Amino acid sequence: MKIKIIILSMLLIFPYSIASIEAKTFKIVSYNVENLFDLTKDRTEYTEYIPNTGHGWNKDIVDIKVTNIAKVIKNLGADIVALQEIESKQALIFLQNKLKKLMWTTHILKLQTLRPHR
Repeated sequence: MKIKIIILSMLLIFPYSIASIEAKTFKIVSYNVENLFDLTKDRTEYTEYIPNTGHGWNKDIVDIKVTNIAKVIKNLGADIVALQEIESKQALIFLQNKLKKLMWTTHILKLQTLRPHR
């Protein structure tokens, strides 16, 4: 008899003890930032992105580009952002720091480069 009461009690209480499960949506974005190079000359750059040469790739231009990319990422409101065409981890960290200034939390899950870096 005690077992029947325990089972009956569990059947009556169990449905109320489970938190409601709701489907949640999230937004994934893929963003090609088009040639985000850092300011380190390590022979992985295209000619026009060699820092501080006549082509104009310098700290001011990098800062403008990174600021614009960060604003776009923040305004997208995505939960996950996959980025393409970032030259190096240094360039990615520069972007990450800019996003932090815009109060957008970032986590680097995987950095894959096609060219070796020194």
